[in-house]
Amino acid sequence: MSAADNVLSASWDGGLLQTVSSGAGGSATVWSHFSYTVTATSTVTRLQFADADTSNGLGSYLDDVSVVEAPYSICLPYDASKAVKSGATKPIKLQICDAAGNNLSSPSLVLNAVNLYQSDPTASTSVEDAGQANPDWDFRYDADIAGYIHNLSTGGLALGT
Repeated sequence: MSAADNVLSASWDGGLLQTVSSGAGGSATVWSHFSYTVTATSTVTRLQFADADTSNGLGSYLDDVSVVEAPYSICLPYDASKAVKSGATKPIKLQICDAAGNNLSSPSLVLNAVNLYQSDPTASTSVEDAGQANPDWDFRYDADIAGYIHNLSTGGLALGT
């Protein structure tokens, strides 16, 4: 078996995750571990592996495949669709929940804002906190909502979503 016989592709929901070539081939199998973080887009999402080498009846080995549900999801205890004026402070409030929606938030879990998701091409992606209320862009735990708050400054952000 040659190296051309040891190519495998992994896809999630129709999108290619990676194409893996295991090397020289031959009788000495060397196992490698791969891990991916993916999101299901519906109740039925396909994980697919395909032999991506020369079509000759030979191919790659695949073993011990598993899909594990993430232990956390985000719950919003407020209406996030309400608009805010430019220059205002927008308190982003959230709770960490399990798949059933049970609140798992705790002061021992540290949440960090990394960037803003831009859903239109005119919005900025800069994360700034208001009045140093969230040092290092960390959310702070708030016992009143049993969740987390990040006071986002909208100053300097362009109109957008």
